[in-house]
Amino acid sequence: MNEKSERTTFQSRRESSNMDLTVINNRLLKNFHGWEISENQSCSDHNIIKFKLGDETKHVVQHNHYGLRCMLQEKIYNRFDQNLIELVSMKFQMENTEDVASPDSNLATHTKETGDIESVVEKLQEAITFSCNKSFKIRENAKKTILQKSVPWWTEELTIKRKNMNALARRYQRTKNNEEFREHRKNIYYEGKTTYQATIKRGKLK
Repeated sequence: MNEKSERTTFQSRRESSNMDLTVINNRLLKNFHGWEISENQSCSDHNIIKFKLGDETKHVVQHNHYGLRCMLQEKIYNRFDQNLIELVSMKFQMENTEDVASPDSNLATHTKETGDIESVVEKLQEAITFSCNKSFKIRENAKKTILQKSVPWWTEELTIKRKNMNALARRYQRTKNNEEFREHRKNIYYEGKTTYQATIKRGKLK
């Protein structure tokens, strides 16, 4: 049931391949869907394979959004615009101006010319988030109540490190046109993976 993917089921520093197979029988065929190789870290050379069994039409997906929310007020929009222009100009070393169209045009040109679009997106997202925090009042939603953890030793630090590892993995996988740049990101990814695995081991022992 393996489907074509940019990722492989097995990946180490030296090689990668699709040695892991998902095999089913005819009875399950009509209820099998959604096969994919997950971008989430498995702490192994074998990547996580995800798929679903059952009637897809019966499943309803619900998204609960938790975290910080900005209390938007129309009279403060101009303040947000100015804060955003200032931060974008600073992060991308542009000349600061009150004209919204100028940094927007310069940023579009910079994005086309750069070889690291992921970095551009991250800087822009940071600028937008910081501008919101600086301009608007922040309302924090009630935290989601967790009735039971999957494992008792899992911590918030591990959750953050896992997200960072997923981001490093995506950067490495999506860098294809520059071999030197890809090798650099590959080394950063595997160094981070070693640290992540060591943190998990310490958490289990503790």
